[in-house]
Amino acid sequence: MAINSDKTAPNSASDNSTHAGEIKKNYSLDLGDYLDNVKPSRFTKFLWWCCGADSKILVKATNYDRVKYAGIGGIVFVCGALATLSGGLAFQAAFGSKSYGADKIEINNAITESSSFISEYLPFLADISLFNVANILFALIWGLMIFNIDRFIVSSTGKGDGTDNITLKEFGQATPRLIIALIIAITMSKPLEIKVFESEINAELEKEQREYVAELNESTEAKFNEEYKKLEEKRKPLDLRKTEIGKTLEERRLEIVELRDELQFEIQGRTRSGVSGFGPAARQIEANIATAETELEFLRASLTEEQATIDKELFDVKTQFNSFDSRRAKERLDNEKMAKGLDGLLKRIEIGDEVAGIIAYFLMLLLICIEVGPIFFKLMMNKGPYDYMEQNLKYKIQAYNGIVIEGEFYADGKEGKWVDKLRYIEVESESKLTKKRNQDQLEVNEKITELSKKKAIDDVSKNPEKYI
Repeated sequence: MAINSDKTAPNSASDNSTHAGEIKKNYSLDLGDYLDNVKPSRFTKFLWWCCGADSKILVKATNYDRVKYAGIGGIVFVCGALATLSGGLAFQAAFGSKSYGADKIEINNAITESSSFISEYLPFLADISLFNVANILFALIWGLMIFNIDRFIVSSTGKGDGTDNITLKEFGQATPRLIIALIIAITMSKPLEIKVFESEINAELEKEQREYVAELNESTEAKFNEEYKKLEEKRKPLDLRKTEIGKTLEERRLEIVELRDELQFEIQGRTRSGVSGFGPAARQIEANIATAETELEFLRASLTEEQATIDKELFDVKTQFNSFDSRRAKERLDNEKMAKGLDGLLKRIEIGDEVAGIIAYFLMLLLICIEVGPIFFKLMMNKGPYDYMEQNLKYKIQAYNGIVIEGEFYADGKEGKWVDKLRYIEVESESKLTKKRNQDQLEVNEKITELSKKKAIDDVSKNPEKYI
């Protein structure tokens, strides 16, 4: 039995060893295989770059860190894309062609029925013209600017105390970044808002444009009616005076005609005297005719200048009457242009706030959350392997370049305080080298002085007459 027991003991030990090996094989993590299998795509690396993370460190970190920073980078990228879209829409609304809201509705309906996504949601990309090229360039520049600002804000935001709690101190340190993010979010939200509620805004804009053009046309009609009234008041006395002058001249002419008829009757003997021939009565009538003709010519000459002035003024009045309809039509067209001028960025934002109401604020809050989210996420993140490896790399680079951090503990209250102290090795080495060089030079100078002194003393001893 003892022999059997001795034989079975090694077998039991072997079984236990095999079992332990199975546990290690099944449950331990092979770090080499874990890291070798990390093959991030180009898009993932791009998202890491968007949030300012180091891809060379992330491939050696945990999947938790890789997903975390890819998510933050995705938010930053989306903010840049939304900023590009917002900038393009703002440029289009501010500098694009102006028209009535109903015309915009018809255009949008036609685009929706017959065009693509780009034509409907990115109208500045649908037709490549000089204006649209400028619009695209502005949108890209604006989007890149906002993207870089967001990237800088996120990458420069620290991780706080390394826990998921946001302390008052951390919030205070992040306040400037939060303010910038809020301003960016509000600026981005307005152009997107007027695009989301475009149909409602166009309908309300059409109403306001029609009311505005009606007011302008009413003012135009009142102005031209007043002008018409003034022209009529100016024309009537001129016509009356011209009629009076013509009537006066005609009366004088008719008087001369009557005198000529009377002269003929007198010569023919058809008057009361019944005597024919050119007698004294006929000569008197002829003298009266000559006097009347002279007076008529004098009167006509005296009224010529007044008639010319009246004719000129009447011609001016007639010219104004002739251009009356064309000037009124032109001003009504100008009123149409002024009403279309309401189709601008500012008016659309005002109408959007009225039409959308509280929904517009929710859209703004959504963009604010997207914009400030990465900042809060970084403040709430617990430190992971990536953070420690990044910190370690920073210290290694500092040490490689001759910068060493050495801490000292100072008794401060109950707990004390640990204070980091930077040492610049190259500076210290250069300082020591300089001190050594100066010390060596000092020793050389002292030796030279000593030898020179000894030589001088010997010379005095040997040749005292040179010095006495």
